[in-house]
Amino acid sequence: MARVLKIEINGRPADAQDVHRVATWNYGHFTSMQVREGAVRGLDLHLQRLNRASHALFGEGATDDGDRIRELIRHALAEQRAASVRVTVVPQVGAPASTDVMVSVSEPVSDAPRPALLVRTTTYERELPHLKHVATMGLTYHRLQAREAGFDDVLFVGRDRVLREGSVWNVAFWDGQQVVA
Repeated sequence: MARVLKIEINGRPADAQDVHRVATWNYGHFTSMQVREGAVRGLDLHLQRLNRASHALFGEGATDDGDRIRELIRHALAEQRAASVRVTVVPQVGAPASTDVMVSVSEPVSDAPRPALLVRTTTYERELPHLKHVATMGLTYHRLQAREAGFDDVLFVGRDRVLREGSVWNVAFWDGQQVVA
């Protein structure tokens, strides 16, 4: 696991209460990104994801203003030109229709190609699978079970037998010319 360099909430350093709230009240959503040379590939897609999930969970677009999220990310990064960044949107204490934005900055993940994963499949569907939400008990449980059985990770299959996703990664298939699923 990468070393955390900074955690901010709404642009200020997160304190123990902030971190405790996010860690113990699993209601919110997030997106994770890699910063390379001060830029994020697909940033607009990350901002769209945050906006859609905010509307779904909080009934408002806490992230309608992409400029606000961009500024919070910039502030947390400070001089970092390469990092892993996670933006988490959670309800405010006492005002669940309003939100706080937590930005975590960690050491960057290597871009070096990794060996293929040995995965096993299991039938599992996340609650609200269209949202990248913070409730991860089920997927973590299945990932740990796969590792205990000698696999690197797990690939989830829906009850309809259609492949869904990996534990903390997306799956796509390349036919040599294009992504086919």
